[in-house]
Amino acid sequence: PAPPTGTQGEPSATPRLPEYPLRQSAVQGTVCPSGSQRDFANPTPPQEHSVYLAGYVDTNWWKYKERIVRAWTDRYFHFVVRDTSVVKGTHAKCKSWLRNSRGELYTVFKSLLSWWEGAASNTSLISARNAVITPFLLRPSRYAAVVRVITVYALTATEALWKDACKLVYSCLPRSTCSGAFRVAHGRPCLRELAAIIESNGRLHLHPQGFAKHWWIDRFVSENQIRKVLDPAPTHRTS
Repeated sequence: PAPPTGTQGEPSATPRLPEYPLRQSAVQGTVCPSGSQRDFANPTPPQEHSVYLAGYVDTNWWKYKERIVRAWTDRYFHFVVRDTSVVKGTHAKCKSWLRNSRGELYTVFKSLLSWWEGAASNTSLISARNAVITPFLLRPSRYAAVVRVITVYALTATEALWKDACKLVYSCLPRSTCSGAFRVAHGRPCLRELAAIIESNGRLHLHPQGFAKHWWIDRFVSENQIRKVLDPAPTHRTS
């Protein structure tokens, strides 16, 4: 519904929006005209511009803002990465190079290339270590099918959530209905899925297919090509 814009507080037949385009700041909750750069940098409270517009935004828009942003950022890939924090961190790094640069843009670009090469090298090194080395935290049998297939970062986050799932099961805490938002946003098992594995008494297990593809160490391997890397069985000397 359109906001009322009549002079006496009654809705008009053809509602008029403000004359100048507005910029909305989600942090400050203010709007400002974009007529000049100076005005753009000095936002004013929306109530001062239009009481009716401010009421309409508060009533009909803000409650949907986070849902729309979540659907856009969590459901689509950005640079083959679904989590927006990684993307924002990359953008922030690029901006810091630009802000701190004392040379021309071409010099900054050449400096960025060396940073990108170093970042790619570090990522390759971490992936190689994840495929060979198993941290002590991930030695329990519940990770037997996913260790060295899923990244250590994702499994470490799952281990932290596993502890919460144990409290949920063994303390008989109340549970809310699963909305599926956690899996869509993070691409890994949620609290209720882990609780179901605990309650199954060995019938259910963690498996690579339960993690989104961007958490796989080798994203290009097909699921039927996975082969478990077995450690040699320890030999105990008895006397």
